[in-house]
Amino acid sequence: MTVTTFITLGDPQLGTGDVSSLSTLNDYLNDISTKTYPDGMGLSTSIVNTPIGTPSGVFIAGDLTLDGGDRYGVEQADIFGKNPANYLGGNSLSNVRKLYDPWHTAKGVTPLTGCGSIYFGLGNHDFPDHCGGAGWRFFDNSYSDKKDYARYQMWDFIAQMHTGFTCKNRGPRFPIPIEHFDTAKEGSYDWKKYSFNYFIDLGPVDVYQLHSYGGDADNGRETGIDWLKRNLALRGYKRPVIIVQHFLFSDWYEIDPEDKVTGIWNLAQRDHLMTVLLPYNVLAVSVGHVHNPPGPLPRGVVWPIFQDVLPVDWAARKKPLNEILPGAAFYKRFGLFRVEGALWGQPPAPTTLDILYADGRKQPIDWTKGFTQTFDVPVALYVRDIQIVFMDKKDENTPLLPTPCTELSGQSCNINEGFGGSYVYIRPLLTTNPQEGIHSLTTWTSKDTFAYENLSKGTNTNNRYVIPVRSPPPDPESKPMTGLFLLRSEKAETIQDHPGFTGMTSNINEGRGKSFLYLIWRT
Repeated sequence: MTVTTFITLGDPQLGTGDVSSLSTLNDYLNDISTKTYPDGMGLSTSIVNTPIGTPSGVFIAGDLTLDGGDRYGVEQADIFGKNPANYLGGNSLSNVRKLYDPWHTAKGVTPLTGCGSIYFGLGNHDFPDHCGGAGWRFFDNSYSDKKDYARYQMWDFIAQMHTGFTCKNRGPRFPIPIEHFDTAKEGSYDWKKYSFNYFIDLGPVDVYQLHSYGGDADNGRETGIDWLKRNLALRGYKRPVIIVQHFLFSDWYEIDPEDKVTGIWNLAQRDHLMTVLLPYNVLAVSVGHVHNPPGPLPRGVVWPIFQDVLPVDWAARKKPLNEILPGAAFYKRFGLFRVEGALWGQPPAPTTLDILYADGRKQPIDWTKGFTQTFDVPVALYVRDIQIVFMDKKDENTPLLPTPCTELSGQSCNINEGFGGSYVYIRPLLTTNPQEGIHSLTTWTSKDTFAYENLSKGTNTNNRYVIPVRSPPPDPESKPMTGLFLLRSEKAETIQDHPGFTGMTSNINEGRGKSFLYLIWRT
């Protein structure tokens, strides 16, 4: 068993010059390793009065700024000497850097240095539409246009902080393993091609940072939903997960009926994201947006039930999702998370989550609420069948595909990719009963028509079929399938090329060229 701690902050909302309260909060956080877990807050009794220690990191749940990056006339005027890779942004973003960027400290401002790496997220205030084209520079035009100027600065900031994508080649300030970041391997500014969502393996838990909200497509942004589905599936149904995003999961009308957020994020979009998360071991979601959150710690959000994908009895027994709302950082409020459990790659074990709220609106900063919960190892899920989904347009983010077979390297999940015809997706259906699980899949190609769904529907190629192999399996030692994926490659592959997987089909594209395509699984 191992332990990690981390901080969540919401809504610094930096405008021009308002850094003093956040600087004071940084003073407190930089010294948090010397403090102890308080008594009387409902925490695990075993940790009360023990040292908190140095956190593994800080996750900021969006709204770094009040109105995007703002403007800085001197730097913007030098349009020939500057490059977007090294552009520091306008005045508001400059204040963000003073507080949180170790390369740009400033006199009289305390930078946040005592809590590990800082993991930045963006929210609705970081993406304003009202700044017009003032300050937009023509060399940005491959990444933005004039109306995108303010939000482009913020994506530029994320790329610099976490991918080191700058001409100075200094490297990222807060590195993230590239396989856990939705961007190009060499880095990118293209927020319409990549979501810039990412996750961090903190030992006993994976923490996902989803900018704004998971599935956000505003202003033509890439949603990152397929990236999220793929990474959750690769880590497995039992891996503990915490989600950090800006917008709430609970019904915000109950909190603030005047909130206009429904134009950006509504309950249907929330249910889509929750259905994607439903099979997984999600301990909590930590959100921003609400500056003075009312009510209990945590708030419980009931899971939606997506028929036919998951066992109805299993989904119905799932406890409400823990929603954590620490409040606004500009009020010197934050959340402290402590997670104890098994490392990735070790046998799954029960996980204990302890959370504290802190509030500094009245000096000194003090703890206000806390809670603890222990999560048993989830019941195993097995693939009991597959469903072939036909669509007339490409849409791997649709709510109709909350748990598809994702492609291992992030390429298209469409079986007919490159061949025209219908858009064809494969969806695994799950069970908790290993006796109902399938053990392998077989594929074949034929000019004849059979009573199965044709994977090459609408193309000018032979018919293609995939059929589950049920028990009793040919091999008495065979185990039921626990995860199913697609594998697309430029060369022929064998199961020996993929440690951790136990079986794969023959090439689904046999006889029609283009990429090699397989279904690959683990047990």
